[in-house]
Amino acid sequence: MKHFLLRVLPFIPLLTLFPGMALAASGQGHILDLTQSDVGFAALAVFVVAYIFVMAEEFTHLRKS
Repeated sequence: MKHFLLRVLPFIPLLTLFPGMALAASGQGHILDLTQSDVGFAALAVFVVAYIFVMAEEFTHLRKS
């Protein structure tokens, strides 16, 4: 496994030159729209609460991890 990673590692930056390959898909893709759903609002709420904890870390002395 280690030898495989050492052989592949130099080519990883080359993959950034071909973003179309990373985005390639067969057929029509399904776009997940969570802008007006409870799941989308819950995800935003979790993000906001977590961000508040990160900002308050200096005062609460909690680790970000």
